[in-house]
Amino acid sequence: MASRLYSWARWVIRHRKSVTSAWLVLLAAVAALALALPGKTSNEFTVPGVESQQAQDLLKKEFPQASGAQARIVFASPGQEPVTGAAYKAGIEATLKKAAEVSGVTNVSDPSAARTVSRDGTVAYADVTFSDPPSDLAASVPDEVEKAASAARDAGLQVEFGGNAMSPPTEIGGVAEAIGVVVAVVVLAVTLGSLIAAGLPLLTAAVGVGIGVLGVMFVSRFVELTGTATVLAVMLGLAVGIDYALFILARHREQLADPRTDLEDSIARAVATAGSAVVFAGATVVIALVALCATGIPFLSAMGVAAAVTVLLAVLIAVSLVPALLAFTGERLRPRPRSPRPRTPRETGREPGAWGLRWGRFVTRRPLVSLLTGTVALLAVAVPALDLRLGLPGNNARATDSTQRQSYDLLSEGFGAGFNATLAAVVDVRGIPADRRATTVKNLHTDLSGRPGVTAAAMPQANADKTVYLIGVVPATGPDDPATTDLVHGMRADEAAAVDDAGGTLYIAGTTASTIDVSDKLADALPLFVAIIVLLALVLLTAAFRSLLVPLKAVVGFLLSVGAARSPWPPPHRSPASCPSC
Repeated sequence: MASRLYSWARWVIRHRKSVTSAWLVLLAAVAALALALPGKTSNEFTVPGVESQQAQDLLKKEFPQASGAQARIVFASPGQEPVTGAAYKAGIEATLKKAAEVSGVTNVSDPSAARTVSRDGTVAYADVTFSDPPSDLAASVPDEVEKAASAARDAGLQVEFGGNAMSPPTEIGGVAEAIGVVVAVVVLAVTLGSLIAAGLPLLTAAVGVGIGVLGVMFVSRFVELTGTATVLAVMLGLAVGIDYALFILARHREQLADPRTDLEDSIARAVATAGSAVVFAGATVVIALVALCATGIPFLSAMGVAAAVTVLLAVLIAVSLVPALLAFTGERLRPRPRSPRPRTPRETGREPGAWGLRWGRFVTRRPLVSLLTGTVALLAVAVPALDLRLGLPGNNARATDSTQRQSYDLLSEGFGAGFNATLAAVVDVRGIPADRRATTVKNLHTDLSGRPGVTAAAMPQANADKTVYLIGVVPATGPDDPATTDLVHGMRADEAAAVDDAGGTLYIAGTTASTIDVSDKLADALPLFVAIIVLLALVLLTAAFRSLLVPLKAVVGFLLSVGAARSPWPPPHRSPASCPSC
């Protein structure tokens, strides 16, 4: 590998202009495709095979009026006066009237008529239903709905928004990313002592991320991708792009510290040595990301492949564009020679790397003690990971000042924690004799209403030919509470068995149920996912180091560190979970 990379780097140096131009042309071509034929990412996802997805598909077919997007407007009184009182009535009515005029709206519920007012009267909500799904809504819809609430706000009410129609789009290139790039520039400039050396890794990483993100934008025209795919591609692309370029750059400058070193030979040797590490490191990351396909969850598979392609681009850029740009910079990256002078023992102890040298000597002198101490410490930290609960982020995981989080909190305070975990019991009665269908649905509603852990069960709603019924179920606990998970599994075991005995089929659906299904599917796929990564990493590292001990040590260290990193320590206030108002 090293000898081939050395020869390759020599070729790149000789054809530096062509190599650089090729990358710039590729970036321009992908940009042209993305801008001319852009796709659309979505925050929605499907998980084939799970019960909640089967129920959702059935609902879209049998209850088409309920398959559109929904915006939830939450009204809260600043005091103890009810929101339906005379002081606020006109403001709410004006808001509902304006909301009905928003493009694509098919229905707007009235809190008083729909009885969606809390017991103390201080919180109420209205649902705005659209004919199109969230992915097909115009970009102006959230702003139009927010403007409609101006009348209620002018009346003195607090107005917040939830629902999938109001979910903010996934954005990249915002303030957070800009701050991260600025910090990276400062750190690299201080560490390397050169603005050119600091800017080169950022420049090459930007090229790779640009090609990757623009490629995702174009591919999303043909493949369903979530907004997180783009975010993950940016995050990993910047991280590995900077690191991989920095590995080669640092080795090159270290070699140039010797004034006798030939510039082109130094670049080629840096690519041959540090570049070999980059290739194998990138390969392990690509394997881990592509292994997400083993989960059987399409949106995770697409996200992993998109990120893997970006990492692969970072590797290719590191061994091609980086040496080309290093050749262009020439002698400007050679460190300035410092005048040698004798150093006292006290000064020598403060030299860069002195602490690391002492620590390395301490560990190598006591290898067994160091190994046991580190292993026991990691195992102790990793033990809580055995009780790790998986989930998906919802409105309760958003920033506390966001309108989605505030609507979530207001609904929890007004209607109870379980209101944000509302479930949908979908009953398919086509296999039940016609004279027994109504009795079966009535018995199911009675069982659900009296089930421990259920706060309320809505009256059944039927489709046009009364072959499918929908019953809303409000748990007593929130979406991320283990009791809610137990409730869903219990309903699927007990009530489903009773409906099945009658000849029908019961599905438990809703956003919370979907989150539970995804979590269970992830938990089932996790052993296979880890096994694929470990086995392929062993093969790859064995080929790289021609040793079995080094790969085994690396894999054990990986498993221990991942267990420690995934350990919920300290325990989080809330685990990530979804809510039906997302």
